[in-house]
Amino acid sequence: MDEPLEEADRIRAQSAGEVTSTHVDLRAYSSESLLYKRVFESVEFLNWEQGISQFVLHLDSFDEALLRIDSIANLLADELPRRPKDRLSIRIACRTAVWPSAILEAALRRIWGEAAAGVFELAPLRRRDVVAAAEVSGIGVESFFSELYSVNAVPFAIKPLTLNLLLSLFKKEGRLPRSVANIYFRGCLKLCEEQNPSRRDARKVEA
Repeated sequence: MDEPLEEADRIRAQSAGEVTSTHVDLRAYSSESLLYKRVFESVEFLNWEQGISQFVLHLDSFDEALLRIDSIANLLADELPRRPKDRLSIRIACRTAVWPSAILEAALRRIWGEAAAGVFELAPLRRRDVVAAAEVSGIGVESFFSELYSVNAVPFAIKPLTLNLLLSLFKKEGRLPRSVANIYFRGCLKLCEEQNPSRRDARKVEA
Protein backbone atom coordinates (compact mmCIF):
# COMPACT_ATOMS: atom_id res chain seq x y z
CA MET A 1 0.00 0.00 0.00
CA ASP A 2 1.48 3.35 -0.93
CA GLU A 3 1.87 6.02 1.75
CA PRO A 4 -1.02 8.39 0.81
CA LEU A 5 -3.56 5.53 0.86
CA GLU A 6 -2.10 4.13 4.07
CA GLU A 7 -2.34 7.51 5.77
CA ALA A 8 -5.93 7.94 4.55
CA ASP A 9 -6.89 4.55 6.00
CA ARG A 10 -5.23 5.45 9.29
CA ILE A 11 -7.20 8.70 9.52
CA ARG A 12 -10.45 6.89 8.70
CA ALA A 13 -9.74 4.34 11.42
CA GLN A 14 -9.14 7.11 13.95
CA SER A 15 -12.31 8.92 12.89
CA ALA A 16 -14.33 5.73 13.20
CA GLY A 17 -13.02 5.25 16.71
CA GLU A 18 -11.39 1.90 16.01
CA VAL A 19 -9.47 1.23 19.21
CA THR A 20 -7.96 -1.97 20.56
CA SER A 21 -6.90 -2.18 24.19
CA THR A 22 -5.39 -4.68 26.58
CA HIS A 23 -4.94 -4.76 30.34
CA VAL A 24 -1.81 -6.21 31.94
CA ASP A 25 -1.54 -6.78 35.69
CA LEU A 26 2.17 -6.51 36.42
CA ARG A 27 1.78 -8.53 39.63
CA ALA A 28 1.39 -11.66 37.50
CA TYR A 29 4.80 -11.70 35.78
CA SER A 30 7.99 -12.88 37.44
CA SER A 31 10.41 -12.53 34.51
CA GLU A 32 11.10 -10.02 31.77
CA SER A 33 10.63 -12.67 29.08
CA LEU A 34 7.12 -13.51 30.32
CA LEU A 35 6.18 -9.84 30.48
CA TYR A 36 7.64 -9.19 27.02
CA LYS A 37 5.61 -12.05 25.54
CA ARG A 38 2.42 -10.89 27.26
CA VAL A 39 2.74 -7.34 26.00
CA PHE A 40 4.65 -7.31 22.74
CA GLU A 41 3.94 -10.82 21.43
CA SER A 42 0.28 -11.03 22.37
CA VAL A 43 -2.23 -11.66 19.59
CA GLU A 44 -3.86 -8.28 20.21
CA PHE A 45 -0.59 -6.39 19.96
CA LEU A 46 0.69 -8.22 16.89
CA ASN A 47 -2.62 -7.76 15.06
CA TRP A 48 -2.59 -4.08 15.95
CA GLU A 49 0.95 -3.64 14.60
CA GLN A 50 -0.18 -5.11 11.28
CA GLY A 51 -3.29 -2.95 11.14
CA ILE A 52 -4.28 0.70 11.25
CA SER A 53 -6.30 1.03 14.46
CA GLN A 54 -5.35 2.74 17.71
CA PHE A 55 -4.04 0.66 20.61
CA VAL A 56 -4.25 1.45 24.33
CA LEU A 57 -1.95 -0.49 26.65
CA HIS A 58 -3.02 -0.47 30.31
CA LEU A 59 -0.30 -1.47 32.78
CA ASP A 60 -1.72 -1.94 36.26
CA SER A 61 -0.03 -2.36 39.66
CA PHE A 62 3.34 -1.05 38.48
CA ASP A 63 4.37 -0.50 42.09
CA GLU A 64 3.38 -4.06 43.08
CA ALA A 65 5.17 -5.82 40.24
CA LEU A 66 7.14 -8.98 40.98
CA LEU A 67 9.91 -7.68 38.72
CA ARG A 68 12.19 -4.83 39.74
CA ILE A 69 10.59 -1.53 38.83
CA ASP A 70 13.73 -0.31 37.06
CA SER A 71 13.77 -3.51 34.96
CA ILE A 72 10.22 -2.92 33.76
CA ALA A 73 10.99 0.75 33.12
CA ASN A 74 14.04 -0.12 31.03
CA LEU A 75 12.12 -2.77 29.07
CA LEU A 76 9.40 -0.27 28.16
CA ALA A 77 11.92 2.48 27.42
CA ASP A 78 13.72 0.14 24.99
CA GLU A 79 10.68 -1.37 23.26
CA LEU A 80 8.11 1.42 22.96
CA PRO A 81 10.16 3.62 20.57
CA ARG A 82 10.18 0.72 18.08
CA ARG A 83 6.40 0.69 17.79
CA PRO A 84 4.01 2.95 15.79
CA LYS A 85 3.80 5.67 18.42
CA ASP A 86 1.18 7.70 16.53
CA ARG A 87 -1.29 4.82 17.02
CA LEU A 88 -0.20 3.77 20.50
CA SER A 89 -1.24 5.06 23.92
CA ILE A 90 -0.10 3.74 27.28
CA ARG A 91 -1.70 4.12 30.71
CA ILE A 92 0.30 3.15 33.80
CA ALA A 93 -1.03 2.94 37.37
CA CYS A 94 1.65 3.41 40.02
CA ARG A 95 2.09 4.88 43.48
CA THR A 96 3.76 8.28 43.41
CA ALA A 97 6.57 7.26 45.78
CA VAL A 98 7.97 4.62 43.43
CA TRP A 99 7.20 6.16 40.03
CA PRO A 100 10.42 5.85 37.93
CA SER A 101 10.52 9.41 36.64
CA ALA A 102 14.23 9.36 35.76
CA ILE A 103 13.92 6.33 33.48
CA LEU A 104 10.38 5.75 32.29
CA GLU A 105 8.85 9.21 32.48
CA ALA A 106 11.82 10.67 30.64
CA ALA A 107 11.52 7.96 27.97
CA LEU A 108 7.80 8.55 27.51
CA ARG A 109 8.39 12.27 27.04
CA ARG A 110 11.07 11.56 24.44
CA ILE A 111 8.77 9.20 22.55
CA TRP A 112 5.53 11.21 22.57
CA GLY A 113 6.76 14.70 23.37
CA GLU A 114 6.31 16.92 26.41
CA ALA A 115 2.76 17.94 25.51
CA ALA A 116 1.45 14.40 24.99
CA ALA A 117 3.07 12.65 27.96
CA GLY A 118 1.27 13.46 31.20
CA VAL A 119 1.80 12.37 34.79
CA PHE A 120 -1.24 12.80 37.01
CA GLU A 121 -1.50 12.36 40.77
CA LEU A 122 -4.83 11.43 42.32
CA ALA A 123 -6.35 14.26 44.36
CA PRO A 124 -7.79 13.74 47.85
CA LEU A 125 -11.22 12.16 47.94
CA ARG A 126 -14.18 14.53 48.03
CA ARG A 127 -17.07 14.33 50.46
CA ARG A 128 -19.28 12.77 47.81
CA ASP A 129 -16.61 10.13 47.15
CA VAL A 130 -16.62 9.16 50.82
CA VAL A 131 -20.43 9.10 50.81
CA ALA A 132 -20.43 6.79 47.78
CA ALA A 133 -17.86 4.47 49.38
CA ALA A 134 -19.90 4.26 52.58
CA GLU A 135 -23.07 3.48 50.64
CA VAL A 136 -21.35 0.76 48.62
CA SER A 137 -20.08 -0.74 51.89
CA GLY A 138 -23.61 -0.81 53.28
CA ILE A 139 -22.77 1.68 56.02
CA GLY A 140 -25.07 4.42 57.27
CA VAL A 141 -23.63 7.66 55.89
CA GLU A 142 -24.80 9.96 58.69
CA SER A 143 -23.56 7.73 61.51
CA PHE A 144 -20.22 7.20 59.75
CA PHE A 145 -19.68 10.93 59.25
CA SER A 146 -20.66 11.59 62.85
CA GLU A 147 -17.90 9.21 63.96
CA LEU A 148 -15.39 10.77 61.55
CA TYR A 149 -15.89 14.20 63.06
CA SER A 150 -16.07 13.05 66.66
CA VAL A 151 -12.65 11.34 66.56
CA ASN A 152 -11.01 13.82 64.14
CA ALA A 153 -10.54 11.12 61.51
CA VAL A 154 -11.38 13.22 58.44
CA PRO A 155 -7.71 13.30 57.24
CA PHE A 156 -7.84 9.49 57.09
CA ALA A 157 -11.04 9.56 55.03
CA ILE A 158 -9.65 11.55 52.11
CA LYS A 159 -7.25 8.79 51.01
CA PRO A 160 -8.54 5.51 49.53
CA LEU A 161 -6.28 3.22 51.57
CA THR A 162 -7.10 4.71 54.96
CA LEU A 163 -10.75 5.27 54.04
CA ASN A 164 -11.05 1.54 53.40
CA LEU A 165 -9.54 0.96 56.84
CA LEU A 166 -12.08 3.26 58.50
CA LEU A 167 -14.98 1.66 56.64
CA SER A 168 -13.79 -1.80 57.62
CA LEU A 169 -13.42 -0.86 61.29
CA PHE A 170 -16.77 0.90 61.41
CA LYS A 171 -18.59 -1.95 59.68
CA LYS A 172 -17.06 -4.51 62.03
CA GLU A 173 -17.31 -2.60 65.32
CA GLY A 174 -20.02 0.00 64.74
CA ARG A 175 -17.63 2.76 65.77
CA LEU A 176 -14.13 4.08 65.13
CA PRO A 177 -11.11 3.98 67.47
CA ARG A 178 -11.35 6.85 69.92
CA SER A 179 -7.99 8.45 69.16
CA VAL A 180 -5.87 9.25 66.12
CA ALA A 181 -3.01 7.25 67.64
CA ASN A 182 -5.21 4.17 67.87
CA ILE A 183 -6.33 4.59 64.27
CA TYR A 184 -2.67 4.66 63.22
CA PHE A 185 -2.03 1.54 65.28
CA ARG A 186 -4.95 -0.36 63.77
CA GLY A 187 -3.86 0.80 60.32
CA CYS A 188 -0.35 -0.53 60.86
CA LEU A 189 -1.75 -3.91 61.90
CA LYS A 190 -3.90 -3.96 58.77
CA LEU A 191 -0.96 -3.10 56.52
CA CYS A 192 0.98 -6.02 57.98
CA GLU A 193 -1.61 -8.35 56.49
CA GLU A 194 -1.18 -9.61 52.91
CA GLN A 195 -3.60 -7.59 50.77
CA ASN A 196 -3.24 -9.64 47.58
CA PRO A 197 -5.78 -12.53 47.67
CA SER A 198 -3.71 -14.77 45.40
CA ARG A 199 -0.64 -14.38 47.62
CA ARG A 200 -2.72 -15.08 50.74
CA ASP A 201 -4.00 -18.27 49.15
CA ALA A 202 -0.47 -19.28 48.13
CA ARG A 203 0.71 -18.94 51.73
CA LYS A 204 -2.17 -21.12 52.93
CA VAL A 205 -1.17 -23.83 50.44
CA GLU A 206 2.49 -23.66 51.49
CA ALA A 207 1.53 -23.90 55.16
